[in-house]
Amino acid sequence: IAPALAGNRLVTMEPPVNLIRVIVHGGFLPATRGNPRPFGMPPFGLALTDEEIASLASFLRSSWGHAAGEVKPQEVGRLRGAAGD
Repeated sequence: IAPALAGNRLVTMEPPVNLIRVIVHGGFLPATRGNPRPFGMPPFGLALTDEEIASLASFLRSSWGHAAGEVKPQEVGRLRGAAGD
């Protein structure tokens, strides 16, 4: 139903721009005839602070055998500002 987080390149990519965007804006697959209502992840940008998003992203990047770097709240804030969030 959902992509695995273990070994997922989106979680470990440098810089963590796409991971932050998925947390802030959500992620939804396109609807198809065979799957007209695909599952997706809701956006959490309005519910979480920059610090909470950075903590969540850092947790994901260091769990399930991942060894990617920490995400700083300033990175989240810069991306929110650049996207007009």
